[in-house]
Amino acid sequence: MKSKKKKLFEIFRQISESGLCAAAFSGGVDSCVLAFALKKFGAELGKPVLALTARSASMPESEALEVERLAREIDIPHAFVPTQELELPEYRSNPRERCYFCKRHILGRLLEEAKKRGFTQLAEGSNADDLSDFRPGFQAVREWKVRSPLCEAGLTKSEVRQLAHEWKISTAEKPSTPCLASRIAYGIEISPERLHRVELAEKYLAQLGLSPLRVRVHEKELARIETDPEKLAVLLRPEIRGNLLTEFRQLGFSRICLDLGGFQSGSLNEG
Repeated sequence: MKSKKKKLFEIFRQISESGLCAAAFSGGVDSCVLAFALKKFGAELGKPVLALTARSASMPESEALEVERLAREIDIPHAFVPTQELELPEYRSNPRERCYFCKRHILGRLLEEAKKRGFTQLAEGSNADDLSDFRPGFQAVREWKVRSPLCEAGLTKSEVRQLAHEWKISTAEKPSTPCLASRIAYGIEISPERLHRVELAEKYLAQLGLSPLRVRVHEKELARIETDPEKLAVLLRPEIRGNLLTEFRQLGFSRICLDLGGFQSGSLNEG
C-alpha cells in the first residue's frame, strides 16, 4: 500500500511536467481520494489545483449539494460545468455503449473548462478494479488522453477506501452512486422526465430507511426496486405498501416489483 501511494504521487509529478492538472470530481470515494491527493501534491509543490464536476439532469440535486460540501471538506477550488449529454441522440437512445457517448461529451467539456482556467491536464478517478467491469467509458478516457492516477498506481477499491480513512475523508465508506441514467434499462429512451422520476422514487424509499437502493426502469414504465433483501419485508407492510403504490403511480410508474435477489450494482449489464 505504501509503495502504491508513493507511485500515485510520482504519477502526479509526471503529469505536472506537462502542465497544471485538474480533477474530475463526482463526489464518490474514488474522486474524493483523487482530489485530496492532487491537492496534497499541489500544496507540496506550490502548484494550483482544481476540481471540476459535470452537472446535468442525470445528477440528483442531493448529489450536487453533497459535491459542494465535499469540495469544501477537501478544501479544493471547485466549479460545476454544465453538460448537455441529454441533447445527444446516441445518448438518449440508451444503447449499451451509452456511457461511452456520455463520457466522451463530459470529458470534452471538463477539458474545455479546465483549459480556460489554465489547466492543461485532466485526471479522473477510476480504480484498478474498474478494469474488470463493463466500462465503455474507458474508451473516451483514452481518446481524450485523460489520466487515471488511481488505476495507474494499481489502487483497488478497498485500497482507495483505506486511503480515504487514512486521510479522514468522510466518503470512506460511501456506497457507489452512479448517475441516474444507469437505472434505465438499455434501449429505453433517457429523458429528463424519467431521470427525475427515478430521483424522486429513490428519495421516497430512502426516507423509509432503505439502503443500499436502486429503482430500475424497464419497459412500459415498470419500476424494479433493489435493496437489502432483509428490508424487503418493510415494503410489504400494508400501510407502507399502499402508500408506496400510490406514490410510484403518481410519479408515472405503471407497475412496481421487488427484486428478490436484492441490490446488485450494475445489474442492468447482466446478459
